[in-house]
Amino acid sequence: MSMNRKKVEEIILPIKEGLPLHPSVTMGDKIIHAIELMVNNNIKDITVVLNERPIGRVCLDDALKKLGMYVPLYPQAAEISFGDTGAFEERKEIG
Repeated sequence: MSMNRKKVEEIILPIKEGLPLHPSVTMGDKIIHAIELMVNNNIKDITVVLNERPIGRVCLDDALKKLGMYVPLYPQAAEISFGDTGAFEERKEIG
Protein backbone atom coordinates (compact mmCIF):
# COMPACT_ATOMS: atom_id res chain seq x y z
CA MET A 1 0.00 0.00 0.00
CA SER A 2 1.46 3.37 -1.00
CA MET A 3 1.95 6.31 1.32
CA ASN A 4 -1.00 8.11 -0.25
CA ARG A 5 -3.42 5.30 0.54
CA LYS A 6 -2.63 4.66 4.19
CA LYS A 7 -5.53 5.66 6.40
CA VAL A 8 -5.90 6.94 9.96
CA GLU A 9 -7.73 3.73 10.93
CA GLU A 10 -4.39 1.87 10.66
CA ILE A 11 -2.80 3.82 13.55
CA ILE A 12 -5.69 4.93 15.79
CA LEU A 13 -4.97 5.01 19.54
CA PRO A 14 -7.35 5.31 22.51
CA ILE A 15 -8.71 8.79 23.14
CA LYS A 16 -6.76 10.99 25.54
CA GLU A 17 -8.56 13.11 28.14
CA GLY A 18 -8.61 16.81 27.28
CA LEU A 19 -7.69 16.45 23.60
CA PRO A 20 -9.59 19.14 21.64
CA LEU A 21 -12.14 18.24 18.96
CA HIS A 22 -10.69 20.72 16.48
CA PRO A 23 -8.70 20.12 14.44
CA SER A 24 -9.72 16.51 13.93
CA VAL A 25 -9.68 13.70 11.39
CA THR A 26 -11.88 10.72 10.62
CA MET A 27 -10.84 7.06 10.41
CA GLY A 28 -11.09 7.20 6.61
CA ASP A 29 -8.81 10.23 6.24
CA LYS A 30 -5.34 9.73 4.84
CA ILE A 31 -2.50 9.66 7.37
CA ILE A 32 -0.70 12.38 5.40
CA HIS A 33 -3.72 14.66 5.99
CA ALA A 34 -3.48 14.06 9.75
CA ILE A 35 0.24 14.87 9.63
CA GLU A 36 -0.41 18.11 7.74
CA LEU A 37 -3.01 19.19 10.31
CA MET A 38 -0.74 18.38 13.26
CA VAL A 39 2.26 20.18 11.77
CA ASN A 40 0.22 23.22 10.72
CA ASN A 41 -1.36 23.46 14.19
CA ASN A 42 1.84 22.65 16.11
CA ILE A 43 0.30 19.65 17.91
CA LYS A 44 1.57 16.12 18.55
CA ASP A 45 -1.82 14.36 18.79
CA ILE A 46 -5.02 14.84 16.84
CA THR A 47 -8.51 13.64 17.70
CA VAL A 48 -10.21 11.04 15.51
CA VAL A 49 -13.96 11.64 15.30
CA LEU A 50 -17.02 9.73 14.14
CA ASN A 51 -20.25 11.71 13.80
CA GLU A 52 -18.49 14.65 15.51
CA ARG A 53 -17.72 12.52 18.61
CA PRO A 54 -14.19 11.60 19.67
CA ILE A 55 -13.37 7.93 19.20
CA GLY A 56 -9.57 7.97 19.34
CA ARG A 57 -6.44 9.86 18.47
CA VAL A 58 -3.43 9.78 16.20
CA CYS A 59 0.08 10.58 17.42
CA LEU A 60 2.41 12.50 15.09
CA ASP A 61 5.35 10.14 15.74
CA ASP A 62 3.22 7.08 14.92
CA ALA A 63 1.92 8.72 11.74
CA LEU A 64 5.42 9.61 10.56
CA LYS A 65 6.70 6.11 11.35
CA LYS A 66 3.83 4.49 9.44
CA LEU A 67 4.75 6.47 6.34
CA GLY A 68 8.48 5.87 6.78
CA MET A 69 9.14 9.55 7.43
CA TYR A 70 10.18 9.44 11.10
CA VAL A 71 13.68 10.63 11.99
CA PRO A 72 14.43 11.00 15.72
CA LEU A 73 15.91 14.40 16.51
CA TYR A 74 17.82 13.16 19.55
CA PRO A 75 18.85 9.52 19.21
CA GLN A 76 19.28 8.00 22.65
CA ALA A 77 22.36 6.06 21.62
CA ALA A 78 24.44 9.11 20.66
CA GLU A 79 26.13 11.49 23.05
CA ILE A 80 27.75 14.65 21.74
CA SER A 81 30.50 16.33 23.73
CA PHE A 82 33.59 18.44 23.37
CA GLY A 83 35.76 16.09 25.46
CA ASP A 84 38.91 17.14 27.30
CA THR A 85 40.51 18.66 24.20
CA GLY A 86 37.64 20.99 23.38
CA ALA A 87 37.26 19.33 19.99
CA PHE A 88 33.83 18.22 18.88
CA GLU A 89 33.35 14.47 19.08
CA GLU A 90 30.42 12.08 18.97
CA ARG A 91 30.35 8.93 21.07
CA LYS A 92 27.94 6.06 20.63
CA GLU A 93 27.13 3.82 23.52
CA ILE A 94 27.50 0.15 22.84
CA GLY A 95 24.91 -2.17 24.23
